[in-house]
Amino acid sequence: MTDKYTFLILQNEQEYKNYFVHNYCQGPLVTVHGLSVRFSASTFDHAFYESSDRNGAKDIFSRSRAERIGWIAHALQDPKADWFCGWDNKKRRYDSSRGVCVVRGDFVTVIKVLNNQKAKFVTCYRADNSISKIRRSPIWTPPEK
Repeated sequence: MTDKYTFLILQNEQEYKNYFVHNYCQGPLVTVHGLSVRFSASTFDHAFYESSDRNGAKDIFSRSRAERIGWIAHALQDPKADWFCGWDNKKRRYDSSRGVCVVRGDFVTVIKVLNNQKAKFVTCYRADNSISKIRRSPIWTPPEK
């Protein structure tokens, strides 16, 4: 049995962006819960860039994140993934419309539920510094169909 969570090694940022657009933005991906998740090319920068000085401005391409680009689909479709409610920084509370999917210990994929059948991809990252906080969040329940 091969590990579906393998690193994807490409030459440069443009190749990762092309992969993202070709593999995710062409149509919806259906989660393990039956939600149809849409991806927008405009979310690439948010998902695959990091802040160089932790000030919030994402200004450096993250090869570490990009090498896990293939994990997004596997995570959202993995019946063994852990799901938690997202956190709304502005309202300072948990947001059940944000599903935070965790696989491989600390790889996080975030979706925003739009209705009981659809969601959109928000971001993905290795939550090496925040995984304990995420894992203390309430368990996320998908919307009823």
